[in-house]
Amino acid sequence: MAKTKDTFLVASYLKAPKNPKKSAVKGYINDDNNISYREKVTVTRGLKDRDLTAGIILNLTQKTVFKCRFEGKNDWETLAKYYAEAYPNYFKLIDPPKPVDLSGEELISVAEDGDLVLADKEEKVEEA
Repeated sequence: MAKTKDTFLVASYLKAPKNPKKSAVKGYINDDNNISYREKVTVTRGLKDRDLTAGIILNLTQKTVFKCRFEGKNDWETLAKYYAEAYPNYFKLIDPPKPVDLSGEELISVAEDGDLVLADKEEKVEEA
């Protein structure tokens, strides 16, 4: 698998009988009403070979569907909405820090005597 630093949501599904005691009955496992699915979701940086067996893989960095083996709506918006509601911790958005102007034009001014003065504290700063 190619190395990537993207973050992925990997969802695997295990099909199991609802009542294991009845699984020996002929045709029991073929009836969808007798089947339950167990969902295992992990978030990983990069993909490993074992992740490729998963049913759904979402690239959270690029916001794309890497793999979806299920029929129906399998676009990014639909799948991301489902997993965001089911697993909100994986989809928390952290507000980015506000940009800070580091040019110094607003922070430092030149006094009449030529010394540098901090704009907010009006303290003199000696030039080097």
